[in-house]
Amino acid sequence: MTDKVRVLSAVILGLLVAAMITRNGDVAWLTLPVLTYLGIGLWQSPDMKVLRLNASRTIKQISQNGQIRVDAAVTVENASTESTAVCIKDTLPEYASQIDGSLMEWAFLRPGDSVDVKYSFTAARGDFVWENIQVTASDPLGVLSVKRVLPARGDIQV
Repeated sequence: MTDKVRVLSAVILGLLVAAMITRNGDVAWLTLPVLTYLGIGLWQSPDMKVLRLNASRTIKQISQNGQIRVDAAVTVENASTESTAVCIKDTLPEYASQIDGSLMEWAFLRPGDSVDVKYSFTAARGDFVWENIQVTASDPLGVLSVKRVLPARGDIQV
């Protein structure tokens, strides 16, 4: 159970207790939108038994002055018929400065779709190694989310 589910449950419980203490049915009706929000989030949450995530990384050096282009692609294979909201977060190597692109990407993926995270950075000479990519799959409302660290090895020498 995530923090968001706990907060929503506490709000529902608090409203119901307040309705019983004040003996006011109108306060109890205030729980209906929160219950709907929680119910839709639980209903559309991804089934992690069916959802398969694969990550791959390609790294290219564009120029000789140390500018490097890093392309990371994450493919979501979904055996169910429902789409999944995915957040991909990559890390920048130490002592590198980002020039272009983004290290994080949100996408709403259908089964078989993929999303790319692309960015460029400059760095001093050295060896740079990436081991994994962090991927978070969640329902469209963000009520329930599951974080996974996927192996996506890559290395380059500047």
